[in-house]
Amino acid sequence: MNKLAIAGLVAVLSFSMPIASYAQVPLTGATLDESIGGNQFESALGHLDSATHIDVFKLSGLGDIDKAALTKTLSDKAEEIKSLHTRLEGNQAAVQALKDAGFTVDQAVSITGTNKDDVTVYVDDLQ
Repeated sequence: MNKLAIAGLVAVLSFSMPIASYAQVPLTGATLDESIGGNQFESALGHLDSATHIDVFKLSGLGDIDKAALTKTLSDKAEEIKSLHTRLEGNQAAVQALKDAGFTVDQAVSITGTNKDDVTVYVDDLQ
């Protein structure tokens, strides 16, 4: 009986708690600039509050990042990134997902998400 109760509790918790993990690679270094701001960025921010799965992806995992171009992009997109930080700070699950992955909200630079359940937060681990 106890094993059945524990299995039920695990099932309930796995569906009700957001999960953090490292994401697959949906962006490349070349598309990172386009991912900050714009309609898809805003849409992903809109999905943040309902997300049950929050992935965290390191920019170093993109492999083809030009650091000088990244610095320029982050400077050019500072307003959008600040908006991202504000939204993330207001979402405890997102803050926890970042913390669990070893990052802070200030390291987040972009977000993607195509549905209301899953979003990916990109963090700058290069600087």
